[in-house]
Amino acid sequence: GYTLTAPGATPGLTFVPLPPARIAEDASIPANGTHTRNVLCQGGVPCSGVSHVMLTMYTSSSGTGKVTVHPPGAVPPDTNLDYGLGLRLQNYVLARLGPEGFVSFTNSGSSAVAVDLHVTGYMATPQAAVKGGTMQSLNPIRLNGPTTIPSMGTLSLAPLGVSGVPVSGVSAVGVTITTSGSGGGNVRVYPSGTSNPGTHAVAIH
Repeated sequence: GYTLTAPGATPGLTFVPLPPARIAEDASIPANGTHTRNVLCQGGVPCSGVSHVMLTMYTSSSGTGKVTVHPPGAVPPDTNLDYGLGLRLQNYVLARLGPEGFVSFTNSGSSAVAVDLHVTGYMATPQAAVKGGTMQSLNPIRLNGPTTIPSMGTLSLAPLGVSGVPVSGVSAVGVTITTSGSGGGNVRVYPSGTSNPGTHAVAIH
């Protein structure tokens, strides 16, 4: 997809962010098989007026392969995540919904793969008349240098007024998180002052 520099001739979609919420845990997709599920009415996603959902997808498997996320029907040639033997991997996916809110997850591999899904937002159709934020692009720039987060600890960052982000009028920021650690685990990202949602943004290997 893309965003326009000025209002278009036809109404576009509105992105509505949501607190991260798990909507599927260890859903098994068989080797060379497809898992299809409805994502409406879950994790804060409305029951109608939705064209896409923003998902964080995590996979684990005893083999290797690829997972493709698509509306039910023909499988597109591109893939959304390459999974590996014994690795806990993740990727962000803007998933287009099929009829009645269903999304398919196709496993192109010789082993079954387990998938966790966390929803973090959705695209509302023009007919939904939902108010959402306006996205402003920035040149990538480091927000924070190498920082150690202790085991079971928390790091809070204040992005307002930093790296081109305004000091006010901002509801969310898009960031790339890079991690390294001496053991396994995960990093969870959520608004300061709120409860830990229990959802993962980045796995640590």
